[in-house]
Amino acid sequence: MRDGYTHARGPILIIGCARSGTTWLGRILARSKGLRVTIEDPVIFPLVDEAVLFWHRRNDLVQRLISLYASQIALSGTAIYVDKSHQNIWLVELLDAAFPLARYIAIERMPYPAIASMMQHPGVRHHFVHWRNYPLPNRHLGIKPSDAASYDALPLSIKCALRWRSHHERLIELRDTLGDRLHFIRYEHIVEDTEAELKRLAAFVGRPLQPAVAERWPLGKWREVLSKHQRARIDETIGTYSVKVDSIP
Repeated sequence: MRDGYTHARGPILIIGCARSGTTWLGRILARSKGLRVTIEDPVIFPLVDEAVLFWHRRNDLVQRLISLYASQIALSGTAIYVDKSHQNIWLVELLDAAFPLARYIAIERMPYPAIASMMQHPGVRHHFVHWRNYPLPNRHLGIKPSDAASYDALPLSIKCALRWRSHHERLIELRDTLGDRLHFIRYEHIVEDTEAELKRLAAFVGRPLQPAVAERWPLGKWREVLSKHQRARIDETIGTYSVKVDSIP
C-alpha cells in the first residue's frame, strides 16, 4: 500500500497447500459466468512464489503484485476477479493492506493424500531440493532454522509432511483473523458431496456455479504411494494435527 491508498474492489484469492485441489477449484470457478479467473498466471504466479520464498524482499515484490492485481481487477469490468496462486496464503496481511475487501477461498486436503501427491510432483520436489537457496525460517516449506542441520537427511515424505503441517497451522491463523472473508473447503467433501459444497461456495462468491469438472485423483490413491512405515513417520511429524484436521472451520 502506498500513501494510505486502498483499492475499492478486492479480488477473491484461492489459497492452500500444494496438491490440495487449488487448481481444480480454480477451474470450477472459471467455468461460471460473472467470474474472471486466472490460474497460475505466467507473470503473477512466479512473483507470488518469489515473494513467499524470498521473504526478506517481500515488501517490494508484493507492491508489484498489488499493481498487477489492480490491473486485473480493472480488466475484469463487472466480473469478480479470482486468482489461483495458492502461495498467497503467506501474503494475506500485505495484500489486505491494499485490498481490504479481498476474500479468500482456502481448500485443504487430508494429510496422507496431500503428501502422496506432493511426493510425485516435480515442481513441489524442486523446492525441497533447493531449500538452501531460500532464507530461513521458511514457513512455506515448514523449515525452522533449527531444522537446517538435519533437513537434507529427511525422507521426502517427511519434508512433505512438514509443509502440510505448516500450511494447516496457517489456515487456523487465517480462520481466526479473516472471519467471514475466508471460505474453507475440505477437498474430500467437495469430491464426495459436490452439489452441497458448490452451493456453499456459490453463496460465498455471490455467483451461480456450473457443475464441477471431474477430479482425476481418486481419494484412495495415496495407499499406492505411502507405506505403513511412512504413514507412521508422518503421524509422528504432524502430531496432534493428524486428529485435528477437521478443526477448520
